[in-house]
Amino acid sequence: MTGRQRADVPKGKSGLILKTAAVAIVALLAVVCMVYLNTDSSSAEPDGGEFGDLTWTFDGDHTLTIAGSGEMPDPQPGESFPWAYYQGDVTTLVIGNGVTSVADYAFYYFYNLTDLTLGDSVRTIGEGAFEYTALTSLTLPDSLVSIGEDAFFEIGITALVIPNNVTSIGKAAFYASPIATLTLGSSLETIDERAFYGTSIVNLVIPDSVTSIGKEAFVYSTELETLTLGSSLETIDDRAFYGSKITALVIPDRVTSIGKEAFENLP
Repeated sequence: MTGRQRADVPKGKSGLILKTAAVAIVALLAVVCMVYLNTDSSSAEPDGGEFGDLTWTFDGDHTLTIAGSGEMPDPQPGESFPWAYYQGDVTTLVIGNGVTSVADYAFYYFYNLTDLTLGDSVRTIGEGAFEYTALTSLTLPDSLVSIGEDAFFEIGITALVIPNNVTSIGKAAFYASPIATLTLGSSLETIDERAFYGTSIVNLVIPDSVTSIGKEAFVYSTELETLTLGSSLETIDDRAFYGSKITALVIPDRVTSIGKEAFENLP
């Protein structure tokens, strides 16, 4: 035979080589599994932590709790709130005493959120904070001063009391919420445009503290039958009460501006 000749493996050693290779493969697989498990564990979403001066915990039983003292910060640019991962899991939210604000969009589209507890230190509720949640009841704390734009946009509450320290209600704050009973607080000064668009309010008293009612503030509140306007009111903007069932109305002496179609659809 010419050329290089094949070197035969002795019969006794071939089995040993196969066994050694098998052991090596099993060992390699074990290492890969361990690396995978360690990686999976380290990448798991946290169920609590610090956020500014506040802390948050998700208990696995659908309850998210925010505690601590001070304002709720905004996330860094390009980042989300640390509890955003649990957006679809949270049904109960507790914002504890000591927390003074709810940040813009903090709980936006928490679509299974039905129960909310706000601590008695909360002063401001930011833009879109509870927009598109599933709230069916709402108790606002007496400490509250302002309610931001779209704060409770399209939630399911039917009754609402605005506390006496609230001075402003932002644009579309309760837009398309089926509120049938509304009590406005004694310090309220401005009701911004579309704040109560399309509600089911039947009887409404605007307190004497209110000076302006924004554009379409109560537009398409088609069940509204009686309206009492406060003595300090100066401005009623366009279509503010368009589409109501009001049949009689007394305009206060201080009113200097009534917008286009403000009461256009009166019988």
